[in-house]
Amino acid sequence: MPDGEVAPDAGALYSYPPETGLGIKIYDFTFSFNNFTLKDIDKKKEVTGENVVTLEVNESNKWISVASKPYSQQMNFDVNLGSLLSPSIGTLSYRLKSENGAILMNELEGPKIKAIFRNAMSKKIPFKNLYNYIVDVRTAESMPIDMYIEKEDGTWDFFGQPQNSSNDPNKWETLTWSNIPWFSNVEFVAKPE
Repeated sequence: MPDGEVAPDAGALYSYPPETGLGIKIYDFTFSFNNFTLKDIDKKKEVTGENVVTLEVNESNKWISVASKPYSQQMNFDVNLGSLLSPSIGTLSYRLKSENGAILMNELEGPKIKAIFRNAMSKKIPFKNLYNYIVDVRTAESMPIDMYIEKEDGTWDFFGQPQNSSNDPNKWETLTWSNIPWFSNVEFVAKPE
């Protein structure tokens, strides 16, 4: 039976992956598997002739394929789960499947989704060289949300003015950072405490 783990074990999603093409992976999760063999767990026998393995995530009681790659005994999948159709707050689960549909491992838990972001934008304030940065967020609990900005030297850092979200996982809340200088790239993060 393969060992599987996901890192980070908790994090945020941006519903629809960010379009900026950033080199940073603040919304990515890495699913890792060690000592992995192609064995159908239902039929309890080795799967032959297979060389592509698919990672599936359980979304609202439906298995969604999120990544595929050629088989090896040690496999890592770096995945941005923001493209899930209806991302939800809470703990997801995942499994591996073969090309012919054989289930290769029992379902494992993770990651825990603590926040979901959408509709990020900036709006220029008329007659000023300042902007308002806006994002919609849903969170499982009240937590600090901050902007993660690209500085002029190309490095990234927290903006340093976190706002606390509410704790209603079923309600979208709009957060606004007002009268802020222009940043060419901004992402929003559930800031670690």
